[in-house]
Amino acid sequence: MLLREHERSSSADRSEILTVLHHNAQLTRHGKGLNLALVGQQRIGKIMLAQRFADDLRERHSPLVPVYFGVARNLFVPSVFAIRLLASIGRSFIEADGRRVEQSGGVLNAASSNIHAMERIMQSATSPLSDQFQVVPVPPFDRAATAELCHKSLPKHLLTQEAVARLFEFTSGHPFYPNCPTTAMRRLDADRVHLWNRPNDDVLDRAIYEEILTQEGRICQYCEHRVEMALTETRGKTTLRSVLLVLAGEGKANLSQIGAQLKRAPGEVHSYLKHLADIDLVGREGRRYYITDPIVALWVSFTMLERTPEYGGYKDAIRRYQDWLAEQTA
Repeated sequence: MLLREHERSSSADRSEILTVLHHNAQLTRHGKGLNLALVGQQRIGKIMLAQRFADDLRERHSPLVPVYFGVARNLFVPSVFAIRLLASIGRSFIEADGRRVEQSGGVLNAASSNIHAMERIMQSATSPLSDQFQVVPVPPFDRAATAELCHKSLPKHLLTQEAVARLFEFTSGHPFYPNCPTTAMRRLDADRVHLWNRPNDDVLDRAIYEEILTQEGRICQYCEHRVEMALTETRGKTTLRSVLLVLAGEGKANLSQIGAQLKRAPGEVHSYLKHLADIDLVGREGRRYYITDPIVALWVSFTMLERTPEYGGYKDAIRRYQDWLAEQTA
């Protein structure tokens, strides 16, 4: 089993996508299946979906052999990559020993977080993968799915309608984000009587603050890792950081506005924005650009644009930022 029990019990329902995958598996048995590519934001649950699908096939004693291979963890020289891939395929068939296995082999599903790159690969007429994959989008959760995830993660006395609504607003439906503050909420709720409980303290506020604005927070570590990895081995890292700072401060801005703040020509700014768009950090709406992940934007604003506030001043600071951001994006 690829998924551990606690991962199964804490994950929200993705039945619609799993139905698509299982339908394609049935088509594959009759020689009519497609190559499917799961495409969505980072940490939105693509790998977990692929693992759940593979587990389902095994538990249902499907004649298809699921082969799960972590490409990103095995990017070595071609010979090593090939050996590890063959070993993974062989291990999957050994594990299937005793079942009737069709010669059609494994069910292959590709997963990618680089949405723009995948779109270029799929749509380019010169790409060898053009027309070879059907994209299966893995979208953020809706309000109901976020509520389901919260119900699995929080005790009843913390599971208020207001808390669920605020978590959905904060996370925009991205499943990785509510998992972090709900874990912190359980810990803080157990500790607050002894450590920090005051009449005006709020467990959810405190959890969000610690997760996004302290070095120990998983969201903080994720945002830092995402930004640093995006800028690794890239020319003009200082300017790229400056572009992110402008967008975090402005919410949405056009080339002229960004160029004016950076004192650079719009054409030069455009090349930096194109790079940030290629790695899915920046999106575009009309002529205005913005940081695609609002939590990354929030992290950039508080950790790079200004000194991170102490918790006592956090509520006012976060409220001012969110109100001002809403005005800019209206």
